[in-house]
Amino acid sequence: MATVIRPYTEDWVPAVKAFNRRLLQAGAALSFPDSHVPKWLPKVNGCQLYHEYYLATEDDAVRGAYILKYQPFLVGGQVVSLAQFRLPISEGQIDKQFASLGAQLYLDALRKHPHLFTIGIGGYHETFAKLLISAGWSTCAVPFYFRVLRPARFLRNIVYLRTSLPRRLALDAMAASGLGTLAVHAYQYLRTRTQPKDTSQFAYSEVPAFAAWADDVWQVAQGGYSLIAVRNAEILNLLYPASDPRWTRLKVTAGDRVVGWAVLLNIPMQGHNYFGNMRVGSLVDCLAVGGMESKVTRAAMDYLKRHDSDIVVTNQSHMQWCSALEAAGLYQGPSNFIFAASKKVSAVLQPFEEQKDRVHMTRGDGSGPENLLAASHPIW
Repeated sequence: MATVIRPYTEDWVPAVKAFNRRLLQAGAALSFPDSHVPKWLPKVNGCQLYHEYYLATEDDAVRGAYILKYQPFLVGGQVVSLAQFRLPISEGQIDKQFASLGAQLYLDALRKHPHLFTIGIGGYHETFAKLLISAGWSTCAVPFYFRVLRPARFLRNIVYLRTSLPRRLALDAMAASGLGTLAVHAYQYLRTRTQPKDTSQFAYSEVPAFAAWADDVWQVAQGGYSLIAVRNAEILNLLYPASDPRWTRLKVTAGDRVVGWAVLLNIPMQGHNYFGNMRVGSLVDCLAVGGMESKVTRAAMDYLKRHDSDIVVTNQSHMQWCSALEAAGLYQGPSNFIFAASKKVSAVLQPFEEQKDRVHMTRGDGSGPENLLAASHPIW
């Protein structure tokens, strides 16, 4: 039977649940939302930021699916609608007779919206990444930065390193003796000692929502980026709503001027397959007027340190933010967080190798709050 790709409507919910069960039983790691109405960013009349779900069906069975996240971006000085191609998933993962379905999903998404991009992916070794590269997409890894704030807690919980009994015993001994704390602090100091330090004054306050001051920051800051999602107050309050208590929003000032903001998470993990039981602080999203990035990163680090984060992590693509993170004492590790732009999008970012360093991509541009700290891969 021919495969039909259609919008996800309520009558297909039982078939999607059956599709997810087949994937789970075969050992697949991903599943598709079992509600046809997105829990995060549903389509609302007049809003430019929303999700659409699509299904690949065969008779009364679902064989694949994908998501488009529509969002306004500033590209080359103009605001345009881009669509993030998300969660392409099919039974081709578990059954070779559906091996071509992934390409069909991709081509259908491209027909619906040629100005596609995606972010995350999981690394260049993933089949999805290889498909996009073979289709001529331009890609780059979004740098990953981290800093350990409480070394003893880190050593006792870093599952990625605690892979054998001798290692666990050695790490526990280092944590208990204090030698581990000295070693981690010394290592981090040596990694960042050559970075210029910003010692200028700043202040920050926690705010319940974004307001007109965020619009002012957006108007001033946007010109420093070759590609950036619109980050005005309206959009930010949709992405990081006041109704979700997990988000921390910091307004950063220098003198009497608002110079930027940061969105943070500070989550106590329980049995995480990389972080164990650490409290993980993350700089999810940020924006600053030009030259003030270091003040925002310092504010984020100060807040997370004061609120007992064991480790701070973030992904940032723009060169000014990378420099600010390094100046704030974070250092770079390997990243599997990939930004990929379709031919239509990369055409306005030429030469791509030069323009990519002025693209602003953060974890906030990814797949949403439920996935920010759920990744199984150690470098998220």
